Amino acid sequence: MKSITQNTSSPNSLSKPKADGIRIGMIGAGWMGHAHTLAFQNASSMFRGAYGAPELVAIADVSQEIATKAATELGYRKASGDWRAVIADSEVNLVAITTPNFLHAEVAQAAAEAGKNVYCEKPLSTKPEAAKAAWQAAVRTNVVNLVGYNNIKHPAQAYAKELIDSGEIGEIIRISGTFDQDVLLDPAAQFTWRHDRSVAGAGALGDLGTHLISLAQKLIGDFASVSAITRTVVKQRPDPNGSGRMRVVENDDVTLFNVVFANGVIGSLGTSRMAAGRKHALRYEIQGTKGAIAYDQEQMNEIKVYQNVGKSRDRGFAVVPIGPDHKGYSAFYPNAGVGIGYADLKIIEVDELFRAITCGTPVEADFEFGYKIDCIVNAVLRSAAEKTWIDL
Repeated sequence: MKSITQNTSSPNSLSKPKADGIRIGMIGAGWMGHAHTLAFQNASSMFRGAYGAPELVAIADVSQEIATKAATELGYRKASGDWRAVIADSEVNLVAITTPNFLHAEVAQAAAEAGKNVYCEKPLSTKPEAAKAAWQAAVRTNVVNLVGYNNIKHPAQAYAKELIDSGEIGEIIRISGTFDQDVLLDPAAQFTWRHDRSVAGAGALGDLGTHLISLAQKLIGDFASVSAITRTVVKQRPDPNGSGRMRVVENDDVTLFNVVFANGVIGSLGTSRMAAGRKHALRYEIQGTKGAIAYDQEQMNEIKVYQNVGKSRDRGFAVVPIGPDHKGYSAFYPNAGVGIGYADLKIIEVDELFRAITCGTPVEADFEFGYKIDCIVNAVLRSAAEKTWIDL
């Protein structure tokens, strides 16, 4: 790779801009920035789409040093300690955002207003009004916009949606679901930005619960009202700088809430970052008048389907292995049961994004979708604080 000359005011380059194609500016060089970059690099080869290989133009982070190191590791041509420089770069036509949550909406709105297509990691914002402003900016400038709720891209979820929309499991009655992990079960685990309300917004609800909410939004529809309770189990955690002092945890460790959907379906949803033994337990069960669907992402390459047909003695949940008949899978393997992983969900998501940019096809989790999720999170937190039902 060519060397990168330090410049804190704008990304610097030794290459000439290209006239067409997807040209990416990444804002945020952490773990999720790496995940997005890998998806960018793999989508074209996996899906053999109408778009060519994207160009990794520029990357920004909080300092020039961090950005330069990330550019070298990931293959971006330019680096900057100022995210605004990436948006201002005339070569960039797609801005990807993987910063801490509180910056998402500001950066997304600025990118949209500059006429750039925008790919924002979830959540779109920690405040619904900021998410709405970003969404409206994208509408005004008519740029492609997508929020990274990648779990809705799993081929299993496309299959579940087909079963629901076709009426094969009848009228939907109820959904129950959880997204639980035990990553913060240890009370000695250090305080991070995810415990800071001003930076992260909600805790388990914002980090994990929004993925569950996004699935419910996709599969069932708009939320109408919620009634919630939250709990912060570990109220203080050690400061990571080694000072020995404790920092106050400002958001939820556990959240539970009931929901009524606009179509009359009822549900019970919950999330915990202190669920002993649960590593990535994103689960739901959807019950209808003719059958049911059950999914558990700890067994992410299968989905269970019950249909109330045949002799009663033969009825039970059937385990359906995900395969080429399910949308998105065949790009990876020609036969069922081989299995895809988390990184593959990002590749499926990026394929949708790239097709929207190059072919004008729609995206599913656009900024309006992201705004709805942020409104639901806000309503859940209000309900818990006010101890009452909150309408959306």
